[in-house]
Amino acid sequence: MSDLTSIYPLGSQKLSKEEVIAIQLLQVMGLCTANSEYLCASNDQFIKLNSFLEGMPLQSEEDLWQSLKETNLRARMAEEYVVKYERSRLDLAGRNDLSKLVKRVSECNVSAGFDVRSFDFDGSTRYIEVKSATNLYIQFFWTTSEMQFAREHCNEYWVYFVPRAQDLPNLEHGLVMLKDPLKLLDEGIMLMEPTAFKVRMFTDIEEVHDPRIADKIIRQLN
Repeated sequence: MSDLTSIYPLGSQKLSKEEVIAIQLLQVMGLCTANSEYLCASNDQFIKLNSFLEGMPLQSEEDLWQSLKETNLRARMAEEYVVKYERSRLDLAGRNDLSKLVKRVSECNVSAGFDVRSFDFDGSTRYIEVKSATNLYIQFFWTTSEMQFAREHCNEYWVYFVPRAQDLPNLEHGLVMLKDPLKLLDEGIMLMEPTAFKVRMFTDIEEVHDPRIADKIIRQLN
């Protein structure tokens, strides 16, 4: 393993449900790799992780866990805020029947492609991905699965952006609600920048250790 890889032991940690979810999210976003024993972040992943955590300097293992906890707590508070907002929106429209059905899906399924299931006044489903930040810049990370879900449900898919989530439940600047964000990207209203790439080989570890396969790879490189 590279000397530029930071390793954090998990075997000795008693992780909460929220911490497990946070690690799963970081893996999906390509910001770390983890198993039952260790969490590993390469130098590039660590830089991206630090940026994801709003530039907070991570000086120790304790700082990392504390930052993950705070980020996960803000995300959960933002999602719960959106649930309350949607229920109030439907109640004010006289759709109390739909208000009762609004659900925070991410509570039980973090890979659904969205966080909150709500409804429009006509009863059609509104899939909401909740994004948040500690500042007022409208920027967020979007996973491949989220983007694919948005593509499959473009007219029903929304991104609700919560600025300065650390101020919740008081939100001075209000929600930014973006319907069909892929369309906004196509129209140039938003810009998407790649920050990480998943790289993989077409062979597994056993084949790479096979001398015949290794020699073939070396010949191809030469």
